[in-house]
Amino acid sequence: HDANKSRAKEVSGKLQDNRDLQHFLQNTQDLTLWINEKMLTAQDTSYDEARNLHSKWLKHQAFMAELTANKGWLDNVDK
Repeated sequence: HDANKSRAKEVSGKLQDNRDLQHFLQNTQDLTLWINEKMLTAQDTSYDEARNLHSKWLKHQAFMAELTANKGWLDNVDK
C-alpha cells in the first residue's frame, strides 16, 4: 500500500511538472508571436518615410504602451 502511495505521489509530481512546462511553452509561444508581430510593424517601409514623422511617433507611443501593458507577461515567462 505504501509503495503504491509513494509511486502515486511521484507520478503526480511529474504530471504537475509537465503541466507547468506546457504552460511555460504556451506563454513563450504567445510572446514570440507577439514579438514577431511587432518586428513586422517596425520593419514596415512606411515606418521609414521621413514625411510620416507624426505617424511614426503615434505608432511608437502605441508600441510603448503595449510593451508596458505586456511587461508582466514577459516577467512571468522569465520566472
